[in-house]
Amino acid sequence: MELTKSQKRLLIFLSLVLIYFVYDIITDWDTYAGFYGGKKKTVQTQKKKNKNLPEKASVKTREQSYLAGWGRNPFYEKPTPKKVVSKKTKKKRINLHLYAVSMKDNNSVALINDRVVKIGDMISGFTLEKIEKKQVRLSDGKKTVVLKLDTY
Repeated sequence: MELTKSQKRLLIFLSLVLIYFVYDIITDWDTYAGFYGGKKKTVQTQKKKNKNLPEKASVKTREQSYLAGWGRNPFYEKPTPKKVVSKKTKKKRINLHLYAVSMKDNNSVALINDRVVKIGDMISGFTLEKIEKKQVRLSDGKKTVVLKLDTY
């Protein structure tokens, strides 16, 4: 019976796998015998066991003994401390600019942020209270803001 080329390749591959498996069993027999035989292989840690430790502490030392040969647990992330956010309120910067003022008896108007307003009008939460030649006064009930005429 003649084997085809692909069957020969498969036979060579399977024989290499078998050789590697046998080599691995020979070199690590203790691991295989302990795993399949039900014996637990324990790794001794440098720390001494304290009999007065609570149950959680013994679990942690058990984890450490399992991981002693590995170095660190790749699935454990150390908890990072939460950043404390300060509750200081920053002063809101008022973004209002007075560009022009037009004074006429009782019909004075001002140009604030490309908007024409008169006394009593609201702009950005502020009420226009007074219009003067080179400035206006705005109030939101808590604070008063004076805008001076912008000069270029």
